[in-house]
Amino acid sequence: MCVFYHNDSTQRIAQLTAWGVRTTTDNVLWRLRCNPTELPKPDLLHTIQIGMLKYLLLWIMSFLKSHHRLALFNSLWMAIPYYLSMTQPKKSFEEMVQWTGDEYKKMSHFLVGCLANSLRHPSNSELSAFEQVILCAHGLCELYMYCQYPTHDAISLDSMEASLGCSHDNKDVFPEHRVSKQIRMLVKATKTKSVKARDLELKKTRYCDRQKISGSYDQEFATERARIYQKHTHFNFPKIHPTSHFRESIEMFGSLDQHSTSATELLHKSEVKNGYRGSNKTGDFYLQIVESNARIEAFDIWKLNLKPQSCDMSSLNISHLRPPHVLKSPTEQYRYVFGVFLASISNPELWNNVEITTYRFLNR
Repeated sequence: MCVFYHNDSTQRIAQLTAWGVRTTTDNVLWRLRCNPTELPKPDLLHTIQIGMLKYLLLWIMSFLKSHHRLALFNSLWMAIPYYLSMTQPKKSFEEMVQWTGDEYKKMSHFLVGCLANSLRHPSNSELSAFEQVILCAHGLCELYMYCQYPTHDAISLDSMEASLGCSHDNKDVFPEHRVSKQIRMLVKATKTKSVKARDLELKKTRYCDRQKISGSYDQEFATERARIYQKHTHFNFPKIHPTSHFRESIEMFGSLDQHSTSATELLHKSEVKNGYRGSNKTGDFYLQIVESNARIEAFDIWKLNLKPQSCDMSSLNISHLRPPHVLKSPTEQYRYVFGVFLASISNPELWNNVEITTYRFLNR
């Protein structure tokens, strides 16, 4: 779409029409020469905190449970002490019902340490998988740390890209830990079918050959299970895609922290939850919340209007201007307003600049 936007030729418009895309000239974005693909900005709250970090924890819990390391991880998790802005967890991860973005943010400080200590002393068969899990968690947490930088240079951007690459290169250790319920049922049915076929063949063979046949069926089932996971599980989901555009967004618009919606999410407590508690909790409670917030904002505006002026009007040198109730023309009204504004400025240089602009505005 960017190519067609920058090249508005007849041939390209005809090609868009053939694809079923309707052309219009009333779109404000096209008129302002704005590229719609650049409007969405990466949101750290929903992309990283309650996005990738949430998925990572779910994958890690499933991985630790399958390797019987979850109890050790929970004991290390509960032993985290207080340090600066990092609070001590009061519950294990499985006992937490609902997580907030701030809790995921604090958790990212000690997740890698707890994970690395819970995966100590692996066997020869577990060594490679354990290393991949630690590297994937380390890369994602490090990426989140770089995303919180207020300023960036080429070194920090390269480091951020390296952390993202490290996480992507080692995430393949989790495919069987992020499968859906339907895929688990399919694997279970495949295992049941394999066990039945194995039992039928074992009844027909001699006792000395049964171990060899059982091993061959187990190997066939492991191969089939890996094929099902590879076919039906992937990491192509919406939360992981914006991370590949972080560097591009930083180079074009600046730090990612300025686009986070964590500040506006706090309004849910004051404007939504408090309004719901004050309603009668019936079917139209949302209308009561809107009307209640409108009344509160109206009262706040009235309070600001009733407050006295921040500056002392008696000390303002505006004697050459008539009061507003006797001003006849709009020009004189503008002069009075600008006079009050100029008299409240204490910096002489700024006052001169504003006075020149006012003179040009009133005499144009």
